[in-house]
Amino acid sequence: MYQIYAILVSNAVFACYGLAMPWLSAGLLGRERGWRLTLAYFLYFLLLQWAVNLFIMFTQWDPQGLWYSVGVFSAHALVLGLMLWRMLRVPAAEAFSAALLSNFVIFTCGSVVERLMIGWFPDLENIYLIGLVYSLAPHLFMLLLSRLAVLLLHRSGFHRYFAHLFERRWSAALTLAVSFLLMGIWPVVDTLYPDAEASFGYVSFFFGLVLAALFVLQFLAMYAASQDKIRAQEELIAQQQAHMALLEQLQQEVRAFRHDFTNLFSGLTLQAQAGDLGSRPAPLI
Repeated sequence: MYQIYAILVSNAVFACYGLAMPWLSAGLLGRERGWRLTLAYFLYFLLLQWAVNLFIMFTQWDPQGLWYSVGVFSAHALVLGLMLWRMLRVPAAEAFSAALLSNFVIFTCGSVVERLMIGWFPDLENIYLIGLVYSLAPHLFMLLLSRLAVLLLHRSGFHRYFAHLFERRWSAALTLAVSFLLMGIWPVVDTLYPDAEASFGYVSFFFGLVLAALFVLQFLAMYAASQDKIRAQEELIAQQQAHMALLEQLQQEVRAFRHDFTNLFSGLTLQAQAGDLGSRPAPLI
């Protein structure tokens, strides 16, 4: 009976990750979460976790270590980035960066809240209650946090600033690299400090890190947008200066034509007064 309960709880936890990741990625890109994207990634995540669990069960393999964690996170982000790129029709660098950042935020929140619950309820003995409190409740809370984060991202218009980071190759490459490094922070910390207690400072650090990362990205995006605006204004001023120079040149040509026409008309007038209309008038100087 407990094995069935454990399988249900485990699948519910996987479902939370499978739903939260595409939701948050779409929120970073300013897109509505489509049912095709959500369903596709949800099924991928569940099938992959089942395959890994079956492999571990039959081979008795113990998946530990930094490279395993980074590899799994990278695989999740790669698949999600491909789905975002193909289904939402966004640029590849923007799609993969959003996938990496959502991976960083979701797994950090889920892991931190899980350790926090273990610290709050250290003496649980009921095995059913342990699965509910230590595993399912933190990830349901993480799913709720991801939904709130999406609403805040839409309200703040974060996607408009985020898109500016990918208008140049160097800034797109830098954003992609930073997103990958952020994704790898939690596996590194989890490997170096596997038994760290979820104190107030520990929780504050990781949630502060998430907020700081999003704030820095928005600041860089706003800076890039302001630079683009300044560049556009400089180009407009240059165009206006070229237009003014062209107008001045046309004015000079009009003045010259008016001067020549006045001379010609004055010469014709003098010849008409003298009664000499047969000869060509001499221009006045």
